[in-house]
This record gives sequence, structure tokens and C-alpha cells, in this order.
Amino acid sequence: MRGRNWEAATLAALGALMALAYAFTNPPFEAPDEPGHVAYVNFVARTGRWPDLNKESGRVDMGHHHPLAYFLYAGALRLVEPDGQIDFHLLPRQNPLPRRFVNPGESFATASDLRAFLVLRALGAVAMGLTIWLTYLAARLWSGRRAALLAASLVAFLPQFEFVCGAVSNDPWVALAGAGATYGALRWSRGKPHHWGWWAAAAVLVKKSAFVLLPVGLLAALLAPSRGRSGAWRAFVPAGLAAALVLTRNAVLYRDPSANAVEASLYAELVKPKTLFEPYFREEFPRITANSFFGHFGWMSLELPGRLIALVALPWMVGLLASLVTAVLPKRRRIRRGVLLLAASFLFMVGGVLYYNLSYTQPQGRLLFPALSALAVLSGIGWASLARFLPKSLVWLVPLASAATALAALFFNLRAS
Repeated sequence: MRGRNWEAATLAALGALMALAYAFTNPPFEAPDEPGHVAYVNFVARTGRWPDLNKESGRVDMGHHHPLAYFLYAGALRLVEPDGQIDFHLLPRQNPLPRRFVNPGESFATASDLRAFLVLRALGAVAMGLTIWLTYLAARLWSGRRAALLAASLVAFLPQFEFVCGAVSNDPWVALAGAGATYGALRWSRGKPHHWGWWAAAAVLVKKSAFVLLPVGLLAALLAPSRGRSGAWRAFVPAGLAAALVLTRNAVLYRDPSANAVEASLYAELVKPKTLFEPYFREEFPRITANSFFGHFGWMSLELPGRLIALVALPWMVGLLASLVTAVLPKRRRIRRGVLLLAASFLFMVGGVLYYNLSYTQPQGRLLFPALSALAVLSGIGWASLARFLPKSLVWLVPLASAATALAALFFNLRAS
């Protein structure tokens, strides 16, 4: 195995192990909307169908979500659980959430149901490992080994991502597809063979927020050399077909291509129309979204201490600032092109989350995870630029410090549970 591969494999394994630690120590249904995600998996495993919310039998919690992640979970569930179902009940608890159980087994009908639930949780660790691997490849393609090591370590040791990948959720899978789309877009912008369209199609079939990845492909085509632009339309075929499938189905079933009205009816308590000029977008939204990108566990009810969040955020912020400075320096045209594409990916996602919060009060950092890999590669590029002026041994300081803060966050979560 070549040197570059052992680094990627090691970081992928470490990140997956951290996700497994959350999966096996966090009480059941401790992650946002986890009961709804499990109910959706049960429905797909039982019926083999994408929920139709017009039918009583299709009124599934989270049923407005796109289906790909749930079909993956359902396939695994059919293999490990004889009746293809996880039978569970939620013990009533007083707000605020989360629901914490004295005995986790009390929420499941049998020990077999608990085992099946943990198997589904463990699948998120696979998604995490692959996301780290693709982030490493993307950063190495654009800025070399140092950038790859640093970018992959930021993803591997991000506490919020570890927590989410230790739960039954569609977030690990949209992050994985987003990482693949980021890698594909960077290859495309350099005129290399790529599979951007397939990754973008997978992302769209996992979650609605991934639609913002489509303009990233257009930007990659515009930035590509002439040989990369020839036949560019072919890359949009799988992504376009996936988008058309979702939009057409919603239009036929709900007379609304976006299915926004259906979602609003399911979560009426969260709907609160706002404008960008209200205090919410100056005060609550930026603070909570930023903090919950790094570490805000439970049902947004267990926030890491401010000092620990600052330590987690610091390497991200330093790398991002350095990458922006590097991009404006003379004779850095190639780096500038990559920084533009990656920054646009993240800003498109921020715009999508802002738009969503115009209707819903959901300032959650995990909603930015389709662009997690893009942001990490952007920061890795900045750190690689800084590393040229620092002792080589200091390159390892960022991964080691990130690992230490990730372990501190895990122990904080264990102690609170």
C-alpha cells in the first residue's frame, strides 16, 4: 500500500471508530428525528415502497424525505431481523428533549430489535469512513498530501459529524454523496474523468437539500479547460434524471414539485415565516448554526462547552482564512480556481439553509453536511499553504489536536448520558 493510502485508510478507520463509539454508547433515539427515521426504514422494509403521504398507510414519520438512504437501511434490516421490523416504543419524558433511558432495552420489544437497531446505527460509520476517504482524495488532487491529511482529519474528528454518523439518519449518506460530488467537481474542473453526475444523483435521492449541488456542477464545467467542457451535458443526465424523478413524483402526488406544503403540514409547530431582516437571522441563527456544526448533541439539547467548541472550530477557521488569502496571491491561478469552486459549494449550501429557515426555525449545523467535504478541502488547502512556512512536524499538530478535542467531546457526551 502506498504511503498516501495508509494515511487515508487510517483516518477513515479512526473516524469510523469514533462514530461507532457514539452508536453503541448513545441511548436509543438520542439523535434528532431518529424515531422517525427508524419508522421510515420499517415502512420500506415492510412494503418495499416510497411512502405516499396521501394514503393513510403512507403517513410515515419523515415520509417527506427522499428514499435512497432508507432503502439502504431497509435492505440491511431485512438481512438481520427475521420479521424485517424494529419494534420499539418511546418512553414518555418531560421536555426538554432528549429522551434519556435508564435502561435502553426498555424501548424495544425484544433483544433482537435492539441488535437490529444497533446494526443500522453502525452503518453510519461506513458512510463516515467513505466520506473521509473521498475528502482525502479530493484535497490530494487539488493541493497535495499535506492538504489531504489535514482536510481528512478535520472530517474524521468533527464531533457533530461523528455523533450524526452514530445514529440512524439520512445525514451521513448525504454527506457521503456530497463528498463524492465534491471530488467529481474538482476532477471535472481540471479536465479529468469524473463521476460527478452519479454522485449528485445519489445526493438528490437522499435529501432535498442536495439540490444545491447541481449549480456546483455547472460551475465546475465553466471552470474546466475546453477538453473538460466537451460533452459536459452528459454529466447532468443522471443528476437531472434523479431530480426529475423526485420533482415529477411530488407534482403528481402532492401537486407541489418541492413537497413543501406536505412538509409544512407534518411539522406545523416548526413553521414560522420570517424575513432575513428579523433579529432571528442576526442573533439566534448564526450562533446556533455555527455551534451545532461543531458539537450540539441530543435533540439540540446538549451543547459542548464554549471553550471546547472554540478548540474544535479553530483549525477550521485558520485553514479557511489561509485558503482565501492564498487564493488572492499572484501566480496562484490554479489554487484560486479550486478555492472558488469549493467556496461556492459551501455558500450555495448556506443559502439553502437560510432559505429553509425563512419558513422553519431550524438553525442546525448538520444541514450543511452535504458541503462538509468541500469546506474541509478548502480548509486543507489553507493549511497546506501555511505548512510551507512551518516545521514539518507541525503538520501533524492539527490532526492530533483535532483527535484530542474529538475524544473530549465524546467523553462529555458519555458523562451527560
